[in-house]
Amino acid sequence: MKIRPSTLLIYAVILAVVAFMARTELSLVVPAIPNFVAGIYFTLRRRLYIVIAAFVLAVWALFLNALFFVNYGEPILVLGPLVIRENAVKATMIVAFRLMTLVGPAMIFVSNVEPRELIKSLERDLGLPKGLAFSLSLAVRLIPLMNRDYNEIMNIRKERGFRRIPITPSDIKALLVPLVAVGIDRAYWIGIAAELRGFSLRKRVFKPSFKLVDYIIIALAIVQLVIVVFITPLLS
Repeated sequence: MKIRPSTLLIYAVILAVVAFMARTELSLVVPAIPNFVAGIYFTLRRRLYIVIAAFVLAVWALFLNALFFVNYGEPILVLGPLVIRENAVKATMIVAFRLMTLVGPAMIFVSNVEPRELIKSLERDLGLPKGLAFSLSLAVRLIPLMNRDYNEIMNIRKERGFRRIPITPSDIKALLVPLVAVGIDRAYWIGIAAELRGFSLRKRVFKPSFKLVDYIIIALAIVQLVIVVFITPLLS
C-alpha cells in the first residue's frame, strides 16, 4: 500500500510541531528516536548521504556553540586545556533530539517521494498553489543532485590531500560554498525551463482521495503529538 506524498508531508509538518512543543528530555526522546532511525534507514537505502552529513555537521556546530557559551557545571571530560562540562553536553543533547524529531520525518519524506508525483499530489490532495507545490518538488529533486555534487567535492578534496571529513570551520566553508553555488544555479535554470514549458498555464485540480493507510499515518503523527504535549509532562 503506497503512501501518498501529501500524507508524508502532513506527517513531517505535525512532527515539526511536536519538536517545537516538546519541553523535556523525555518528551523529545519519544518521537526523536523511532523517527530518526526510520529516516536513517530510508536515507541509506536511497544513498542520500548528504542529508546525514548535514545532520552531523549541524550537531557538531551545536556542540561547538554549547562549548563556547554554556560550558559550565560538573566536568565530564578533560582533554588538556579543554574541559567539557555537564551543561554543554546536556544542551547539545536536547537540541540534537529536537533536530532528530525534525530531520527524521523529513528524511522519510524526501526518501519516499518522486518530484513529479509529489507536485501532483500536493495540488490534488492539499490544494496547494502551483508555485508552492513546484518549489517543494524542486527541493526534493535537488537533494539527490546535491548528494552527487557532495560526493564529487569529497573526492576532489581527497585527491588534493585534504581531509575527507570536514571538521574545522574552514573545511565546512570549503564544502558549503561550491555546493550552495551549484544548487542555486541549477534551481535558477530549472525554473526557467519550467516556464518555457508553460508551467504557469497549467491548470490545478483539487480532488483529494486519501486511503486507509494515509489516515493511519496521520493518526500516528497525532498520537505522538498527544503523547508529547499531554502525557510525558505528567511523567516528568
